[in-house]
Amino acid sequence: VLAMQAQIVTTTPDFPTENDEVTIIFDATKGTAGLKGFTGDVYAHTGVITNQSTGSGDWKHAPTWGDNSAKYKLTSLGNDKWQLKITPNIREYYGVKDGETVKQLAFVFRSADTSKEGKDTGNKDIFVDVHTAGLTVRFDQPAEKENLITNTALTIKASASVASTLKLYVGATEIATEANATTISQSY
Repeated sequence: VLAMQAQIVTTTPDFPTENDEVTIIFDATKGTAGLKGFTGDVYAHTGVITNQSTGSGDWKHAPTWGDNSAKYKLTSLGNDKWQLKITPNIREYYGVKDGETVKQLAFVFRSADTSKEGKDTGNKDIFVDVHTAGLTVRFDQPAEKENLITNTALTIKASASVASTLKLYVGATEIATEANATTISQSY
């Protein structure tokens, strides 16, 4: 499963590792938009997908549904944006045990009374990839399931977790290169 972070949630840092403090920004206008315009308290129902999970539905270290503990409460940033701080790091926030490796963070955002939910498009759970330390690269554009029009320019964009020499290829033909960069973009 590839988590697309440019949509319903964004993270700081862009490429979180299990030992990082992570700030999650939830955009309530995206996905199912079930919390769009909501002004009450919003909580995260959250867990992790680890090397011990049997699939994307096997969340580990998640609270019971409806747990309104302070650690799960989001802060309103206005304009349908909500913030959750995962601190001091992913492992400690979720209580991940030694021998377990965190692969993804999993979320459903909800109202305090659980009557309203913010989920990903198609009423799906929201996932954020957790990366290993070192160089990680991801494609930001085109989207994973984007419809393309024949004979129309396509913007290709990628990001890296550390500054590197980045190159984009179409087949064996190099179409762009950036030295000491964390992003690369080219119209093709």
